[in-house]
Amino acid sequence: MHSESQISLHAIAPPFTSSRDAKIQRLCRAKLRRGSASTNLSSTRLCTDQFIRLHLPDKMSASTRDELAITLDKARFSLQKSTMIKALSIVFISVAATVVGGCANNPFGVTTSESPAAQRDYELLSGTWQLTRGVVNGKAVPASVARNTILITDRNTFRFPKASSVGTHSAGHFTINPNTTPKQVDSIADGGPNAGQVSRGIYEIPDPTHQRACFGPPGGPRPTEFKSSPGSGRTLQYWKKIGPVPSH
Repeated sequence: MHSESQISLHAIAPPFTSSRDAKIQRLCRAKLRRGSASTNLSSTRLCTDQFIRLHLPDKMSASTRDELAITLDKARFSLQKSTMIKALSIVFISVAATVVGGCANNPFGVTTSESPAAQRDYELLSGTWQLTRGVVNGKAVPASVARNTILITDRNTFRFPKASSVGTHSAGHFTINPNTTPKQVDSIADGGPNAGQVSRGIYEIPDPTHQRACFGPPGGPRPTEFKSSPGSGRTLQYWKKIGPVPSH
């Protein structure tokens, strides 16, 4: 290549009119000057074999023209590959951001619109319930306490009357995911020391008048079975529906 360095750089002067083509022209001149060319161009169209063969002076040897064409084609491929990787990275980040944003708004990371199964369960859960059996951190709830524990559920909200003492919170709201086995429920307190914390649990509705649920401690992991053992911090509840949602 050095034997051809006496060729005037201005001899490469095809009729370029656009700024993009001007960049290509400067790239080819740089190739003759330094024996290499920068690939940091906005355009992926670099010098090709056709350009080299059409516009370089005839006195340059055929082998030199071929070598120059191959080198510049490699540079073009490298830039195209880099551009593709960058584009895929942008798409991945965008999708990831969308997914992360959805999870932030929904504890289950699924669509926020209610599925038919969720609508059905919200309807079944709405009403006035009496605790028939309870276990808190491995300790059974006395029968007298269970009888006085009333839960009122209205769609995705709940509250316990003052006499109740076995609820996860005195009042709050919850979301359900009936598409898992067991079904999942996330309960969030509206007030008190655990306000804003999520109690993750599982639930089951064997028939329209009975349900059971098992919750982990606020902020703790979700149970995988309906069981409360000593030291687990779990609350296991069995409920019987005794009436509709009270009218206000």
